[in-house]
Amino acid sequence: MGRKAVAAALQNEGVATAPRGFMSYSHDDDEHKDWVLQLASRLRGNGVDVCLDRWDVSSRSYAASSTAPPGQ
Repeated sequence: MGRKAVAAALQNEGVATAPRGFMSYSHDDDEHKDWVLQLASRLRGNGVDVCLDRWDVSSRSYAASSTAPPGQ
């Protein structure tokens, strides 16, 4: 789903903000961490406000307070 499709879906639902997600994952190995990073980047590119520990070292406070990650 592209950015325009997300915006249209949100508008149809009367939602003024982008969907938000907190990604929790195991840090098994570098390959898995890279896969998660790619997924988070793709979600963000499609309009989802994603919190990922590699972007926000205070991700626990993000989940609790719902503040936007840096750069958003």
